[in-house]
This record gives sequence, C-alpha cells and structure tokens, in this order.
Amino acid sequence: MHDIVDLRSDTFTQPTPEMREAMARAEVGDDVFGEDPTVRRLEAMAAERLGKAAGLFVTSGTQGNLISVLAQSRPGQEIVVDYDSHVFNNEVAGLPVIGQLQMRPLKTERGPPAAGVRPQGISAYTRDPRDAVHAGRGQRRRGQDAGSGRPVPPVRQRVRVHRLG
Repeated sequence: MHDIVDLRSDTFTQPTPEMREAMARAEVGDDVFGEDPTVRRLEAMAAERLGKAAGLFVTSGTQGNLISVLAQSRPGQEIVVDYDSHVFNNEVAGLPVIGQLQMRPLKTERGPPAAGVRPQGISAYTRDPRDAVHAGRGQRRRGQDAGSGRPVPPVRQRVRVHRLG
C-alpha cells in the first residue's frame, strides 16, 4: 500500500485494510430517500467546509462534472472548453450525448488554475451572433484548469461568454 492518496482518478488509490474495515462498520441506508447516515454526514461536512448550503455525493468525478455543467446549461447550448480539458478529451462524451451540448475547444495558456482561460481570450473566440443558426444558442465555459484538472476560481467561472438567444 502507498502512503499517498492519488486523486487523479477514483480508481488509483486502493483501500487499505483499515479503510475496508471502516466500510464494513459504516452505518448504511437508502441514500435515494435520504436515509443513509454516512452519506448525509459526508454531504454536510463537504457543504460546511466549502461554505455551501448543501452537498451532493456523486459516485465519480465524471458524474460530478456532468452534473455541474448540466445545472448551468440548457440542451442546444455551446460551451467553451479548453482543448486539453478532461471534459473535452475524456468522460465518454457525456456533455454532448447526455447534455445535448456542443463543446467548442479553445487552446489556452498552461499553468496553475488562474493561468488557464483568460476572459478576454474567450471573448475573442465567441461566434458572430449572425451565425447563430449554425452554432449552439449560447456559450458557457467549463471552469476546469486543463493542466491540473482543478476547478478555476469561482469569480472566473462566472464569465458569461456570449448570449445568442
């Protein structure tokens, strides 16, 4: 076993014997009906630590990314993503298939999350509204740094690129 938890994927880190024992002892219930006390405690703890009203446990990073984008988009919209982003290159095309979203890749600077997509760079990349018949109805950028996969700070996530309709 390793001393480091590898968060690059939800399958890299294997549970230790202590983790397996904790799973076996955990209180369980039906989380669909809000009856799983372990999940409820985890969601409450995450919400408190992040300063949010509530938390939501999801089974994978792919599912979390899909939910977060779908909550901010409508079918038929176009979202601007980094060319090297995980949601563009991986995640089994969930955004176009499930969300009915068009992804427009943008090559950006590499580096720490704050260096990723610059608002002025996105504005220059938006489509002409007169061309809207051939493109998604609106554009929204995915707030994830391409190099690290870490979320872009919230103030930068709120950049609304272009509203076509």
